[in-house]
Amino acid sequence: MEPKEHLKKLIRVARGLEKADLVLKGGMVVDVFGGKWIKNDIAIVNGIIAGVGSYSGVEEIDVCGKYITPGLIDTHVHPESSKLSPQRYAELVLSHGTTVIIADPHEIANVMGIAGVEYMAEEFAKTQLDARIMLPSCVPATTFETSGATINPKEISQHIKKCYGLGEFMNYPGVLNCDDECLDKILAAWYEDKRIDGHMFGVDEKDLNGYFVAGMRTNHECTTVAESLANIQRGCYVQLRMGSYTQNFAEMVGAVNSKNLHRFTFCSDDKSGHDILARGHINENMRLAVGAGMEAIDAVTIATLNAAQCYGIGRMGAIAPSYIANLVVFDDVVDFRVNRVFVQGKRVEKSDKSNTKKPTSTIKIKPISAKSFKDVRKDIAINFIKGSLVTERGIVGKDSNKLAVVERHKGTGNIGLCYINGFNLKRGAIAQTIAHDSHNIVVLGANNSDMAIAVNELAHVGGGITVVQDGKVIKILALPIAGLMADIDAEELATHLKELELATQKLGMDSDFNPFVSLSFISLPVIPWLKLTDKGLFCGEKFEII
Repeated sequence: MEPKEHLKKLIRVARGLEKADLVLKGGMVVDVFGGKWIKNDIAIVNGIIAGVGSYSGVEEIDVCGKYITPGLIDTHVHPESSKLSPQRYAELVLSHGTTVIIADPHEIANVMGIAGVEYMAEEFAKTQLDARIMLPSCVPATTFETSGATINPKEISQHIKKCYGLGEFMNYPGVLNCDDECLDKILAAWYEDKRIDGHMFGVDEKDLNGYFVAGMRTNHECTTVAESLANIQRGCYVQLRMGSYTQNFAEMVGAVNSKNLHRFTFCSDDKSGHDILARGHINENMRLAVGAGMEAIDAVTIATLNAAQCYGIGRMGAIAPSYIANLVVFDDVVDFRVNRVFVQGKRVEKSDKSNTKKPTSTIKIKPISAKSFKDVRKDIAINFIKGSLVTERGIVGKDSNKLAVVERHKGTGNIGLCYINGFNLKRGAIAQTIAHDSHNIVVLGANNSDMAIAVNELAHVGGGITVVQDGKVIKILALPIAGLMADIDAEELATHLKELELATQKLGMDSDFNPFVSLSFISLPVIPWLKLTDKGLFCGEKFEII
């Protein structure tokens, strides 16, 4: 249809002179501008909302007794953390009412660089999910580990035009100390008038000023109510996060009040596909917010209008004439059970087909044998603390396990080795290629032989998670897409992960925590105090390899 004819039809339908293509009849429609629910019809023409009121359509769907909101928006997410391919991820979050994501693919960027970012964009383009791609800003996160790629200021300048903005700027010490490379990356975004996401916590008010004056306008790392309020005072949008690893959501909701409500959004950050399947996506944030005392209308506003305004997403975030018909029909506004979802006026249906492109293997290691894990320093160990990403310094004892990080991107032969306490592995070994942020192979073992078998098996399948006992692989989940993702649905992923957890219990590990999540952060040097990378044992206090 020609633009003028399309506009004429929108006007005629809006005035009630012509039938709409589709009308959702009799639902409780949210008014995010006025803060209320109104029983109304929604008239849709060519994927656009023509009007809200009383309408008739060529197709009519009775949603009486249901609640209708705009499509939900996740304002900060690393989709690779789901372990699902972009297409499978899109299918999953759409089923929970999320129609737009602000995606920062820095996990795959640390493995594949710009090619990984382009891969994610191309794959999401095949789906109904609107994925706005942020260009990762900190690849690698530090110089104390070997990443698969580097994205330098020149590449930022070259590729920022094709992206929605610059991803979370984790190197806030570099910003505060006016590091030239950091400033060059920021200026590349400035020159193209692109948004810059923030990532910062635990600094005083003047350092807050120093960080935000560089142009960051969001932050998902606030840890206290006072910190959130200080961020908002400086013009920041605070992103209330509910992922798989961070569990302070209810506390952070306490920062929201009627005067500052408009400065909050919701995000998931890092959330596994099996957690989304079990608990929901942004609709979980809404459910938890209401459970913590927030009005449902406010939770909806944060998940929709606020998010759209924060990121300048035009004609989204509300149900009003001329807005895009991304709509969610909920059974209720307590649990936020999704009844059906529409994207540009078309109902979202589960696809039975996938045409996912799989990158070539990203595993390049030198031959590994039991001898590779022989020489380990015995006067120091990492003390792992369940439920915390922070570790402590400990001593080697009879219950200590060996921990290794094997470089897997460039075949350098680097292997970081140490002892670790707290996992209580009695036999066998577990290994995975999910190890933030550089995603080398991390392996935990009770003996060197099983550790070697676990690492070699991951190299054979192109990455993933494996459990080995007495020289045999007893369970493996292959993640052949950059060693981070698989083209399987969430139900199959959940089954694999449950079987992996049961397999670790056969090795003597406790059932009250997920060892794979914990291992994925044991090599992240930016979180204190002792961490292991492929270059060795890193001390956060000294900020050096020891």
